Amino acid sequence: MKDLIYCITFLFTIIFALYNFIKETRHYKKELEEIRQENFILCYGIKACLSGLIQQGVNHDVPKAYHDLEKHLNINAHKRKE
Repeated sequence: MKDLIYCITFLFTIIFALYNFIKETRHYKKELEEIRQENFILCYGIKACLSGLIQQGVNHDVPKAYHDLEKHLNINAHKRKE
């Protein structure tokens, strides 16, 4: 009888630990998606700023940065769809 109680307690402990792990994983996935969305918006804001600088004639490293950012966004846009 004692062994049965230990087994049941052990199983409930494992189930509870698994439940908490799944719950935390869902929370982290949601938080990660929010961070990705925020980074997506920030990248497009930076792209707009760089575009404005190019229109004003700032030509030092701005066009290269603009094209690198545009390339990065295009590559990640295809990854997001998958």
